[in-house]
Amino acid sequence: MEQIRLSPSEIRYVAHLGVDRVVNILEERQVPKWERNIEGAIAEYAAAKLLALHFDYTLDTFHTQADLGNNIQIRSSKNRGASLQIKSDDPTKHIYVLVVGETPTFNFPGWATGKELQAGTAITEYGDGNLIALPQEKLHSIQSLQTFIKNATGTITNLHSILPA
Repeated sequence: MEQIRLSPSEIRYVAHLGVDRVVNILEERQVPKWERNIEGAIAEYAAAKLLALHFDYTLDTFHTQADLGNNIQIRSSKNRGASLQIKSDDPTKHIYVLVVGETPTFNFPGWATGKELQAGTAITEYGDGNLIALPQEKLHSIQSLQTFIKNATGTITNLHSILPA
């Protein structure tokens, strides 16, 4: 399993993004989850670094823009055994990457497409829909995604050519 350890300067830089996100949530008069927003932003940065993708320091793009690139979403958890989870209304054309750990060290158990996740098992009711999960042992290796990005042909459709049959 791939692992990345962030430097104090990287953590400081991206933690500010998490704080900015929390402040925006407060301005909307909602109750933010401080740790989730800050750790989530740091996990997004760690994934961008591992995948050698540009990291956009973005605010107010929740559900309007992918976390990385055009179609890569990051899902993070402190739980080393966590499954990759999406909501039933998350885009099926996106790629979902699981990041586990806590600042400064993150592990990357793997990834799956939204379509593959939708074929998974609904594990709990979540607001307007179900939370769907795929266990780590059913994920594609992060190395296969790194290879695809390195040799990028541009679309998720082409991604299926590197997946095992």
